[in-house]
Amino acid sequence: MINVYYTGDSHYFHKNIIEYCNRPFENVEQMNETMVERWNEVVKKEDMVYHVGDFGLGSYDKLKEIFDRLNGRKIIVRGNHDRSRTSLLKMGWEVHTQPFVLRGMIITHNPIVDTHRWTIQSSYTNTTNICGHVHDSWKRKGNSYNAGVDVWNFKPISLEELLEEE
Repeated sequence: MINVYYTGDSHYFHKNIIEYCNRPFENVEQMNETMVERWNEVVKKEDMVYHVGDFGLGSYDKLKEIFDRLNGRKIIVRGNHDRSRTSLLKMGWEVHTQPFVLRGMIITHNPIVDTHRWTIQSSYTNTTNICGHVHDSWKRKGNSYNAGVDVWNFKPISLEELLEEE
């Protein structure tokens, strides 16, 4: 059976994100290793993971090394800190543009409730939105659900877990 998971805002190799989001890591190496371990504890090789953007900062080679260590089929919606579509495809990602509609839900990097930063068609405002970008600010706001690692113990989560958030 193939399981589907969601995650985002991992920011591999982003040293400053530890301080910005008060992540419980001593350094970027510990953060990277912990997130790879937690990903692979949850995600099996046959599973699918939708990443809602901001995979990592750093050289292509370093990010490719992390990517190759992560289990599952990996799909990304580019975030504001992600490399070019061409670079992500070369790395091995399946890349979708925003907004990406999946099973009646809209998958974005920026939440659709965050209209002062990102304009989205009003027809989506009553649709379940799986997003990132807000890090540890909130888990749910209206119909938008934050799949970011900062609020989900630095690992991918199932749709059921995500939507249970009240």
